[in-house]
Amino acid sequence: MANAYKGVSNGNPISACVFCADPTALKFDGRMYVYGSNDSQQFLVNNKKGSNGYGAIKSLVVFSTDDMVNWTFHGTIDVGKLCTSWEWRFAASWAPSVTWREGANGKNEFFLYFANSGGSVGVLTANSPIGPWRSPLTRPLIDGDTPGVLLATGYSTQVWSLMIMERDGLPSVEVTQTVKERSSCLATHA
Repeated sequence: MANAYKGVSNGNPISACVFCADPTALKFDGRMYVYGSNDSQQFLVNNKKGSNGYGAIKSLVVFSTDDMVNWTFHGTIDVGKLCTSWEWRFAASWAPSVTWREGANGKNEFFLYFANSGGSVGVLTANSPIGPWRSPLTRPLIDGDTPGVLLATGYSTQVWSLMIMERDGLPSVEVTQTVKERSSCLATHA
């Protein structure tokens, strides 16, 4: 049995022993899937103390439920390992967002987007909401080199929040950039 690091009063009804920050949810086939930043990695690096610098978070966690009471932990998605072809471009995985569609071949396709240490946006794909996941690209999906994306320079800049929307039947990733505590919509990428 895993140690409970968080009590019920700490407001995490999904799990008392696996941290799940920045959660996002997807309803699929009668189940709710919740994906989040794996803050447990940073907690362990910090010798189980409360300080969190987020630099050691290189995976995401996945839970699911069919009744919003009983949760199944499906494990971690090792984003750092999946994105090794990115070389220096991969730093950390935070704040995921997820969507799915039925592909042209009739198979389900799942797209898991994540903020890459605040400097870019990555994507993983799978044929199931619990994986196995793979990185279809050898670099981030959206970064400062992406046409139409203008990252502010000379400021403390982070590409942070992601939101997936559907526009004219196509998925669209809305990316928000934070510059000196001011947020604005940075780009829409379909």
